[in-house]
Amino acid sequence: MAAKETAIVTLTITEAAYGLAADGTFDADAPAVAADLRTLSAAASGGTGVPGTPLGRLVLALAGRRDSGAGPIAVVSCDNLSANGDVARRAIMGLASGWGPGLAEWISANVSFVSTSVDRITPRTTDADIEEVAEQCGYRDSSPVVAEPFRNWVLSGDFPAGRPRWEESGAVVVADIEPYENRKLWLLNGSHSILAYAGQLRGHGTVAEALADPACRKAVEDFWDEAANHLQAAGLDIPAYRQALLERFGNARIAHRLAQIAADATTKLRMRAVPVMTAERASGRSGAGAALMLAAWIDYVAATGDFQDPLASGIHEANALEGSGRVQALLRLVSADVAGDPGVVSLVHGLCGSFTATTAVSATPTRL
Repeated sequence: MAAKETAIVTLTITEAAYGLAADGTFDADAPAVAADLRTLSAAASGGTGVPGTPLGRLVLALAGRRDSGAGPIAVVSCDNLSANGDVARRAIMGLASGWGPGLAEWISANVSFVSTSVDRITPRTTDADIEEVAEQCGYRDSSPVVAEPFRNWVLSGDFPAGRPRWEESGAVVVADIEPYENRKLWLLNGSHSILAYAGQLRGHGTVAEALADPACRKAVEDFWDEAANHLQAAGLDIPAYRQALLERFGNARIAHRLAQIAADATTKLRMRAVPVMTAERASGRSGAGAALMLAAWIDYVAATGDFQDPLASGIHEANALEGSGRVQALLRLVSADVAGDPGVVSLVHGLCGSFTATTAVSATPTRL
């Protein structure tokens, strides 16, 4: 990154790696972030430690770019976050303050933060995938990427050092990315979360299996109906996108494991369920479709103690409670505003148990 020829750095580090608090702001007190801040502060005095998080290492690299005089650069977040470029900016600026005001000022003047919506299903690579590539291609690739045929990449922001002509290969460059972000976060990722929790409770292992279950399919369609109420921008073509999602989810050759999608729920749900719930209730409707997503997650974490989440300790503490108190404590880990609304707590509590477990849930911690 200190080389002048480097014009862009992209981030694909999952939602939880940005160190967001429950309200979506940068959390300087998160253990990994606090450790990075100490390392960066020491580096300002000649220390040689390396930050432990991706964003901490990026801040260290940006300091090296500043010192080399290499000039401006674009940071492009490709993660499933609303306004992911702005989120990356807040996180990086927060960490840069550990270096001192000089670095933060240089980043503000020389680094652009580009927001994107990346829409393509790419399941975790398996040993069988590696063997198939070796058989079909005649060479061994330790990290092949399995992907569906569909692809959509939308970008919005400045590239002060230039960029490739990605639009010639189908990328879409727009002034306002929010409608595209919401379409993907709510319709694709939101329904993935429903299928991850409801599907595992009903004994399914993949997205295709869960979608074939009428109970799971109805929950997805009901949530889509709610989300569609707030996806009215021109060019989104929501009916066609929904139909395409059904075909994409039903593609059994893409063995997208529900346990993979289920990881990091507290971070994901505050971007997938909460905005739709809030918008629906502000419009005078119940938000039951979004509430069912939250209820399925609450039942899921009661059925298995083996899950990956940045707030896992809080989930275990909340699970020790009973009744609506447990529901409220779990909701508070996702959104303080949602947990503070008695109507929402009651609605979610009433929807718990909607998906009858037909087999024990066993979730292997993985990352999406």
